[in-house]
Formats: sequence, C-alpha cells, structure tokens
Amino acid sequence: MRTLTLSIAAATAAVALACGVNALDHATPAARAADATDLPREAPRPFPTLSVSGVAEVSIAPDEAWLHLGVDSFFSDLDAAVEDNDERIKSVMKVLHDAGLSGKNLQTDIMSLDETTRYVAKVELRGYQVRRNITARVTDLGKVESLLQALVRSGVTRIDSVRFSHTQLAAKKAEARVEALKAARQKAEAMATALGQRVDKAVTVTEGYPGVSTISQPTYTNFVVNAGGASVDGDTFASGRIQIAVQVSAVFELR
Repeated sequence: MRTLTLSIAAATAAVALACGVNALDHATPAARAADATDLPREAPRPFPTLSVSGVAEVSIAPDEAWLHLGVDSFFSDLDAAVEDNDERIKSVMKVLHDAGLSGKNLQTDIMSLDETTRYVAKVELRGYQVRRNITARVTDLGKVESLLQALVRSGVTRIDSVRFSHTQLAAKKAEARVEALKAARQKAEAMATALGQRVDKAVTVTEGYPGVSTISQPTYTNFVVNAGGASVDGDTFASGRIQIAVQVSAVFELR
C-alpha cells in the first residue's frame, strides 16, 4: 500500500507540472505583450552625419526695365494744382502710348492731394500739392534713355527708380538652386572619401542664410528732375547684368 501511495503522489505531481507548462505555453496575447514590454530594448544608434554647403551663381542679361515715375504739381490754388497735374498726366501718357506701352505694361496711381507748406528762398508758401505715380514696363532696353528724356520734357517731375529685371527670373533662380545642391553633394562626397566613408541620403536641406540667397539687379534711383523739364542726370544708361546667388546647406548620413 505504501508503494502504491508514493506512485500516485508522483503521478499527481507530474500531471500538475505538465499542466503548468501547458498554461504558460498558452498564455493570452495580452500577457505575452506585457512580458515583452518588460524586456530592455537597445536604442537605435544614429548614423554619423556630415554638414556641408553649396553655392551657385547665375548671371543673366536683363530683358525688361521698370520705370517708376512721378508727376507732381504745387499751386496756392487747389483748382490750379489739379488742372496742372491733369495736363501733365495727359502729356506723359501720350508719350508712353506712342512708345507702345499700354495695358499691363502701364500702371497709374490714384491722385493724392495734400495741403502743405513749401519754403522757397526762406519764404513760406502755403498751397496744395497734387501727386500721381506711374509705373511703366519697357522691353526694348535700347529705348529707355530716349524715353526717359521724352517723359521729362512732357511733364514727369520725378524718376524714382529705373530697375532692370528678367522675365524668367524665377526659373533662373531654380536653376541656380539645383546647381547649389549638386555642389553640396560633390563637396560631401569628396570629404567622405577622404574619411574612408561614403555619403548616403540627405537628412536635412536648407536654402541659404539671411543675405546669401540673393538677386542683384541693376537699379538707378533718385534722378533729379525739376518742374521745368530738365534732362535726366547722366548721359547714358547701362543695364548691366543680373546676378543670382543661391546657397544651400545640407546634412548627409555617412556610412
């Protein structure tokens, strides 16, 4: 009887152990997930990086000029100031139309009128100043100088600026941006080779720093013109060239 009792006890223990293992093997997914979260995880190691910059410059000849003009009149009598300004504007617009400028190539501001004071030879003069601004776009750059002279003679009292530009300026800057990126990549590859490594994908790319990504346009400003129709200062205009400079900064992974 004693031998039988021990055998039954041993068999019971074996069944219990087997049941315990079987229960662990059939743990619920939530339980297994909880056990997995308890395991320590190794943080991913970041790849080393290389920071470089690339610069590209494009020089193009302008194909248009923007003339920023003003017509001012000052009289002690309001009606006289308005009448004088109207006559000047009519004369100026005729010159512009005769030059083939109209539509989107010609813009005129609304008249502004102010009661103001002027001093002539230390004498105070009270009166009314009427002002109008005109913006004209000229595509025949060879006619800019002669047109300005005709405009001054016709009634323009201010030439605020003459700005030369290009109709494809945005496209030219996009070309310079691509070249700057190529230059940055080439620089990174040369530096990586010297280190015995290779360049992989770009992590970040930034265009320029303040004052680096620029478009330099030839501009003439503050011409002195009096109401009597004096000629524009200087004998000739040189449109020059437009300089487009783009700088990019890039960070590449190293392998």
